[in-house]
Amino acid sequence: MAKNNNFTRSGPANGKWAGGISITNDGYLRVRAGPLRGRYLHRIVAEAMLGRPLTEGEEVHHRDGDRLNFHPTNLIVVEDAEHKQLHRHAVVEDNLDAESNEDELPF
Repeated sequence: MAKNNNFTRSGPANGKWAGGISITNDGYLRVRAGPLRGRYLHRIVAEAMLGRPLTEGEEVHHRDGDRLNFHPTNLIVVEDAEHKQLHRHAVVEDNLDAESNEDELPF
């Protein structure tokens, strides 16, 4: 019987290699290999934009709400309290949009 080499090969040599990045259960991209293993990609990009590590209490906000969009123009670094406020505001806007669309429903 032939040995399955996927279990003995690591990185690009493994047939199931996905580039060292995966999507977490909460929808963020996380590095799975190398010296940045375990880090979120949007936080790595934000730190590169700032030229320094994020400080305690700093969060990275995705302007368009798409957790997979880590383009620098889509990311802003904010304090934790401001980040929570941005998300509260987005939820209120979503609810208002849903209420305004109820008038347009055919039933």
